[in-house]
Amino acid sequence: METLLYSMILVILLLTIELGRLLYKNHKISKQLRDYNNEGFWHKVAITDELTGIYNRTAYSEHIAELEKSHTFEHLGIALFDVDNFKEINDKKGHLEGDEILKFVAKSIKSVFTPPTHY
Repeated sequence: METLLYSMILVILLLTIELGRLLYKNHKISKQLRDYNNEGFWHKVAITDELTGIYNRTAYSEHIAELEKSHTFEHLGIALFDVDNFKEINDKKGHLEGDEILKFVAKSIKSVFTPPTHY
């Protein structure tokens, strides 16, 4: 009888510990969801390329639309980049190598150009 009582106490203790762990995990997930529900977070995800971290076409379309509305095209410059033989690199060396090249190009671009300040 005494062994059964100790076993029950042990089970209750283990369940209490597990409940505490789950409550803590739930709290962390709830905080992450609150952060993700912040509109600014999702907007940044929508305008940023996941692999390179640079702005995508949507970001530039939004920026151009804002410039058109404000009529401030005085100092506008647009640069387009092409990585020579990129398809060949992807085909021969694989997409992981291609991804590394894209990240390198993006890092190089970021080191030279200043991003818009309003994003």
